[in-house]
Amino acid sequence: MKSVFKIKFLKNILILSSVIAVGLPLFVILFIYPLFHGLLTKNTENMAISIARHLSSDIIGNQDILSRDFLTEEILSEIQGSVNHFGLMKLKIFSESGEIIFSTVTKDIGEINKETYFHDFVAKGNVCTKVVKKGTKSLEDQIVMADVFEIYIPIINNDMFIGAFEIYYDITNRKERLDKLLHTSSLIKGVETVQNLTGL
Repeated sequence: MKSVFKIKFLKNILILSSVIAVGLPLFVILFIYPLFHGLLTKNTENMAISIARHLSSDIIGNQDILSRDFLTEEILSEIQGSVNHFGLMKLKIFSESGEIIFSTVTKDIGEINKETYFHDFVAKGNVCTKVVKKGTKSLEDQIVMADVFEIYIPIINNDMFIGAFEIYYDITNRKERLDKLLHTSSLIKGVETVQNLTGL
């Protein structure tokens, strides 16, 4: 009788251990990953907004209209300095109409953003963000070769929309480190839990 009880007990422990071994990584993937990735996105968004405010204050100033004529050599030098200092992957400045008046990718200058998200959302004073996975398309319908955080930040002067910044951050390394940390932590916790159970 005791041996039967012992076998049944061990069987239950084995089943429980298996459930935990499978369930814990699944819990991390479904709940913990999105939570931490959300924090990464929010932190990056806050940083980008701070950079945009810096650029607005130091470069845009009290301009009522943004055009290519406004971008003197001195201003272009300041913009490039900010790009280097903050480690931006890409920076664009749009006029009110959606024309790109500055871009770290020179060939983009002069193109006009006609997308709905720009004219119906960003132009209404809203921040627009997207995390673009490597090998997928950005809001501008371009394939990116890294994990990228893309954000559009409206430029508002005297309560009027006069243009927008578009900032790209390469978040590949930060995302990979976070994924590795969460994966390793879930495996270690799962092993520890199973060891504790089987040691009963």
